[in-house]
Amino acid sequence: MQESITNPSHRLVVSAHAASRISYKKNSQDRRGNSVSSNNNPTESTPVLIVGAGPAGMIEALALARVGIRSTLLTLYPYTAHTPRAHVINPRTMEIFRALGIEDDVVAVADTADYMENNVWVTTMAGTEVARISSWGTGHERQRYTDASPSKMCNYPQHLLEPIIMKAVVETGLVDVRFGHEYLDHVQDEHGVVSRIKVCESGHEYSVSSSYLIGADGGRSRILDQLGIKHEGVQNAGRVLFVWIEADLSRYVQHRPGILFHSVIPDGRVGLILVRPWNEWIAGAPVDDSFDHTDHNAVLALIRKFIGDETIPVRIKHVSPWSVNGCSAPQYSQGRVFCMGDAVHRHAPWNGLGLNTAVADAFNLAWKLKLVLEGTAAPLLLDSYDAERVPVGRQVIRRVGETTAQMINLPSSIGNHPGIPVSEMLRNAETLFDDTTTAAQRRENLDAALTPLSTTGFNALGAEIGYRYRAGAIFADGTCEPLPDGDPDHAYRATTWPGARLPHAWLETGRRRISTLDIVNAAAFTLIVGIESSAWRDAVAKLPHVLASAVEVVQVGGSYGVRDIYGNWRRIREVGDSGAVLVRPDHHVAWRAADETGAQQLGKVLGHLLGSMDWQPLLVATQHGIAEPKHALPAITQ
Repeated sequence: MQESITNPSHRLVVSAHAASRISYKKNSQDRRGNSVSSNNNPTESTPVLIVGAGPAGMIEALALARVGIRSTLLTLYPYTAHTPRAHVINPRTMEIFRALGIEDDVVAVADTADYMENNVWVTTMAGTEVARISSWGTGHERQRYTDASPSKMCNYPQHLLEPIIMKAVVETGLVDVRFGHEYLDHVQDEHGVVSRIKVCESGHEYSVSSSYLIGADGGRSRILDQLGIKHEGVQNAGRVLFVWIEADLSRYVQHRPGILFHSVIPDGRVGLILVRPWNEWIAGAPVDDSFDHTDHNAVLALIRKFIGDETIPVRIKHVSPWSVNGCSAPQYSQGRVFCMGDAVHRHAPWNGLGLNTAVADAFNLAWKLKLVLEGTAAPLLLDSYDAERVPVGRQVIRRVGETTAQMINLPSSIGNHPGIPVSEMLRNAETLFDDTTTAAQRRENLDAALTPLSTTGFNALGAEIGYRYRAGAIFADGTCEPLPDGDPDHAYRATTWPGARLPHAWLETGRRRISTLDIVNAAAFTLIVGIESSAWRDAVAKLPHVLASAVEVVQVGGSYGVRDIYGNWRRIREVGDSGAVLVRPDHHVAWRAADETGAQQLGKVLGHLLGSMDWQPLLVATQHGIAEPKHALPAITQ
């Protein structure tokens, strides 16, 4: 019953990039003019070699290309993702897509938040509904999300998203994309990295020399393993089947649109995750090691038990077993090698943070590589990648672990404990709204169980866009961190405190409405100044060329140019009309000054941020002889 996946969109990508695959001839030159040795072991070079063409790898390549940096992107596989995998795209990722020029392409085809509104708990899809919560920035949470970001949450499966990103990558003309090329190993020294690659179809091996190597090679990262970095946390804690199916369930979901439907009968039956409304789904089932996932009759039985309607045809498209993990790497880089995405943080899909965190990893690193490769910044800037992203990975692991536990324990709130007869579980659900003392107590318990899921579980705006860097490429301004009101994974507080993401406010230029995020330069620091800007412009004019080239001044306010037409930026900027906010290319605030007196420090601040020699973290030698930070870099203070 299982079919091979031949999605036309994947084949189009492969066809469009057939020229990206490499064939070599002895005693010749390759297509980029690199020498090819007579022993049929070509040697070529690229500024950045990216291994893995999932979302992290592709976004890294696209972000580098947008600022003029060439890279080589290779993947073991012959095409982009062929199964749905990740699907929730949160506002922060959409902001990154916006900055990279692909947000409109995704919005045009993705399902909007209205399709994602409900999380539903039932006995079966055709049976008793026990609970429903609004999720993903809908319902009563909608205004919080709208106020926080110019971009909107959406749902679009990875096998359809990846061709959109890949098309943008190829169209830059700066990325050498290679499908069916396998990374084998690497060596590195203080000058660069040499990686050994194999062409899967022919078995031919060749070498690539690069200034930096990026490991975006997924949950079984060979690159991370070769660095000797081990994950910390829970690993292989259980086995789950994800079954991609076609089944028209519109009669059971159109009146309660949502992307997650859960069972309150913990007897091993599946839950459903929306792929495309309303006839493509992922059925997720916890199974033990003895379960044969190739037995499609057994798999179908699990699915039909949850649907509860034998008249609905179900077709299995793909079955994928996976292990439950909740672990992250204690460091993401070593020397000139940087890892990201599933390679360094592995967890269950609840909260929808996997793909989104991977994209943010890539966006964080790209601008730093650009400034270092062009000589504007010292390599020391790259040490901030670990200092900033490792804590975020740990936060995600904790968040997902808590949500997973809350979801597993929810059925017990109405008395449905594993091991009791299914007939009793059904009775507990069917009598939940009876006028009895027992039912009233169960409803109260259910409400208590739903509360964290309706906040930090599935409306985790704080975790999605509110995370802050408290160490790394930031320069502290001496103020206390303004904390959000409530759980930091749920609550979000707009602030220009150094390390926070630049808060969104609508501005206007000409007759065009733009976000504060839209004025951030992708290739340099952006110094946002107010109406009283003369001191800052004078300060920039006096900077050495290398520092002046790394900053662009943007005035917000006044009667022309970028206008604060609603006055919202003035209300949230936390500096005066003569102050300034220095923003990094990845939208995070690097530093701020309350008034014009801070202009005297601008050169010193930029020098520190770009890795001048008076910024000295504690260093140790690695096995490759390359210095790296022993501890997370502290925020630099005045």
